[in-house]
Amino acid sequence: MDLSGGKMGGMYWGMEWHAIQSTALNGRLCIFFTEPDNVRLISSKVNLARMI
Repeated sequence: MDLSGGKMGGMYWGMEWHAIQSTALNGRLCIFFTEPDNVRLISSKVNLARMI
């Protein structure tokens, strides 16, 4: 499955972060829009979002 290329992933972290933020609260779909290398980064941001 190639749901996210490198460029697409970068776009989501940049312009679409506000949209991904709500998804990150679920902790599911966010992973589909990012590269495997960023999974740990997602976990950190999800935990941070839950603290707020």
